[in-house]
Amino acid sequence: MRYAILVILLSCNGLFAQSSVKGQVDFGVGVGQDLYGLIFDRLPSGSTDMVFSGTADYTFSPYFSFGVAGSFRTMDLVFDTIIQVRNIGIRPMLHFDMFNIKNTDIYLGTRFSYVEWRRNGELFRNSFQGLAVYSFQSFMGVTYYIGNRLGINYEIAIGAPYFIHCGLKLRLGPVRGTL
Repeated sequence: MRYAILVILLSCNGLFAQSSVKGQVDFGVGVGQDLYGLIFDRLPSGSTDMVFSGTADYTFSPYFSFGVAGSFRTMDLVFDTIIQVRNIGIRPMLHFDMFNIKNTDIYLGTRFSYVEWRRNGELFRNSFQGLAVYSFQSFMGVTYYIGNRLGINYEIAIGAPYFIHCGLKLRLGPVRGTL
């Protein structure tokens, strides 16, 4: 097992390329879908909004960035119960480019979040109504930059707040000459 991990790590060494430049700040907005949405949209009187999210990431090195992320969604359930879910977290990311595709940033990351569930605008108080939890998410994403500053991104993830996400990114700060 140790040798298999070592072979994988050594073979991945050539996959890393400069995807980002130190000092860049990326701001993103987007929408996503989660499993709650797929389930509650099937109820006769239930409906959900997409997960709306925003991110801000600072690049510390060509291969590593760290940022914050927030998301919001509402679910209109049976008996006029409206549930709002707010999620705020931090997200370290590793940037790499296995195919060395121009204007493309491929990344892996994790998100550690504080999640707050509210019913009809009030924080739940007891049993099911007392939900303020922490969550963990692992994700992989691709951003394709149109020019130097504007990008379109797509992420797939395991964990809250979404499992599929797409959006726009705005890059500020220094840019790489190949973009």
